[in-house]
Amino acid sequence: MGFLTPVVQPLTRSLLSGPVDLEPKFLAHNPTLLIDFVKQQYAVGSNLTLRPWQDLMAFHARASKKRYNGRCRERRTADDDQLAIDYDPTTGAPRGVLLEGSSTNLFLNSLTPATQSVTVTNSTEYTVSCIGSGSLALSGAGTGTVTEGSPVTFTSSTTSLTCTASGSLDEAQVEPGSLATSIIATAGTSATRAADVLTLTNLGVWYDSAGGAIYVEVQRNGSLGSNFPFVARLGDSNDDIDILFQSSTGLLYGSVRAGGAIQGSSGVVVNQTNLNKIAFAFQDDDLMAGVNGSLGDADLSATIPTGLTEATIGSAGGLNPTEGFIRRFMYFPSRVPNATLQAWTA
Repeated sequence: MGFLTPVVQPLTRSLLSGPVDLEPKFLAHNPTLLIDFVKQQYAVGSNLTLRPWQDLMAFHARASKKRYNGRCRERRTADDDQLAIDYDPTTGAPRGVLLEGSSTNLFLNSLTPATQSVTVTNSTEYTVSCIGSGSLALSGAGTGTVTEGSPVTFTSSTTSLTCTASGSLDEAQVEPGSLATSIIATAGTSATRAADVLTLTNLGVWYDSAGGAIYVEVQRNGSLGSNFPFVARLGDSNDDIDILFQSSTGLLYGSVRAGGAIQGSSGVVVNQTNLNKIAFAFQDDDLMAGVNGSLGDADLSATIPTGLTEATIGSAGGLNPTEGFIRRFMYFPSRVPNATLQAWTA
């Protein structure tokens, strides 16, 4: 599709001149970590002290550029390590930060799509996607017609995929796997986009093992990909409190692990491609998740890990990525009531 001349949007902004812009229902429970990717607010500590947005950017790593939608619905490119704050290409509404795993685009000259044959590996899953008002007709290793918003996933039956372009196409992608991810710019050879890794460390005293709660707003790009895509993690791979999906069932849930052993979990089945709100509360022998206004099953046998000092958003330390958008993340240093979980997520 065609776009108007892009309007430059600021990469960062400082909100240190005023208080945190947060609803009273959350402020009443004294969060000690807030990241709002839509309002670009980052605050830490018992007084929820605002920090420059650039401080959060310093925790993000991605060793490649990335394509995304700007606020004026124009296509933009985020530089290495820059967070991609994405907007709906139809409505212009903010969708949050786009966090994805690594992928490779096999379609050459992807920002000026033309008919071509793409070499693929036989008996391997691929997804083809495009942007623009035209289409790609697939033949050879896979079949189908690809249009914007309607990617085609197939398991290759041979080693050559023909992509026949028609109409007005702006971008195109052929990538391994079952998900259509953000389109990667290519020239005369294939190109790889590195994974997003957003891990916050050295945040001071903000975690309390006596009990707590996590709140996240998340929307996935698709229902497949990794079977356990992580939305957020407090801690490391041995002692952690996690928010994640189970792709095969649509379960969105919270889970606790201590000393390398799973302690318990609670969650609710959702439509993963909708905007979902989850609040997960935890203390010893008491786990509960509220999702979109509904409560999961209580888990009354769990040990909460101590000494957690880092938070990862959008993956489990770079593995099992969300493959989608995260609008907000908050941590609260106390176990809130179940009715509060429902009120937060309704």
